[in-house]
Amino acid sequence: MDYDVVIVGAGPAGTSAAYSLRGKGLNVIVIDRLGESQYMRYHRICGAGVNRKTVSRLDIQEDEILNHIRTLRITWPQGNSIDMKIDGCIIDRPRMFLRMRSQCIADGINFAMGTVRHIIMDGGMNSVVLGNGAVIRARYVIGADGAYSIVRKTVFGTVPEIMMPIEEYHSEAETEDGVMQFIVAERYGGGYQWYFPYGKGRCTGGIKGYAEDEPGGTRGIRTVPMGWVEHIVKGNVLLVGDAAGMPNPMTAGGLRTAFESGMKAAESIVRNDPAKYEKWWKKSKTADRRFMKAHLVFSSMNDEELSKFSRYMVHKGVWLNGFHSVIHNPRLTWLYLGCLQALRHGW
Repeated sequence: MDYDVVIVGAGPAGTSAAYSLRGKGLNVIVIDRLGESQYMRYHRICGAGVNRKTVSRLDIQEDEILNHIRTLRITWPQGNSIDMKIDGCIIDRPRMFLRMRSQCIADGINFAMGTVRHIIMDGGMNSVVLGNGAVIRARYVIGADGAYSIVRKTVFGTVPEIMMPIEEYHSEAETEDGVMQFIVAERYGGGYQWYFPYGKGRCTGGIKGYAEDEPGGTRGIRTVPMGWVEHIVKGNVLLVGDAAGMPNPMTAGGLRTAFESGMKAAESIVRNDPAKYEKWWKKSKTADRRFMKAHLVFSSMNDEELSKFSRYMVHKGVWLNGFHSVIHNPRLTWLYLGCLQALRHGW
């Protein structure tokens, strides 16, 4: 059967795209490789933190919010720890995705389980070849198939600049409700160790091999792709979310860009103007190349340098910390501003 749109992957970006295509008069199918139990397990491997601005743009229900976040706590080397006021939440992403999927199905969008092996571009139609040999043809293909995207590999032949493996644990251990905690140190190589509330328990994670083992916790591993790929549109094939390397290089947060890219890709397809989608991304504040530059600088810092960088971050206000830091260390103004922008746009 031929379709108007095939979406490969039913994670945040793919689900967002499908949800945005409801009621548009298009014949849409979403293909995902995971069965329901695997899907639920896989999509819990995520800190799942989003800021209030992100929540306001999405159709998130109150029962899909696990925790409200009011404080960001960052601990730097040599004992400097700061609490800053923020506004966000931890979401139950599998619950949210399943609700959105149900609404999509009710509105005529198809979902199927399958493994995509190859994409063949042929004039006005694209062929999506499945592992069982079946071929699905569609005018548009949205690649939402994650860090190791088959769509990106076969159509674009590109790889994101950084593929960061993370290790995460969900446990019943108590943590301070409303507080997202980050530990920054040289050993994390530009990353961090995190402790987030997750319902009545907590989520602990960090770079694979350095994450703190949570006794009794459920372990998960995934890869966070960061950094631009050269193009995210080729013909009528579009990349979204992790498949496009969209997670923020400073925060490793990818939910916001996944949701937004899915919506924007769908919008460009409805308007029959896929090039507009790539233009949106390259002009987006979340795509600013200075985030990667800042990540590389932090990756090169030792503990003493990180401690010096954070010396004047002692205030509860995000902007006040930036102001005092710039006054005392003007040489790194751009880096302090990058931190502020990451807090605004990186999650």
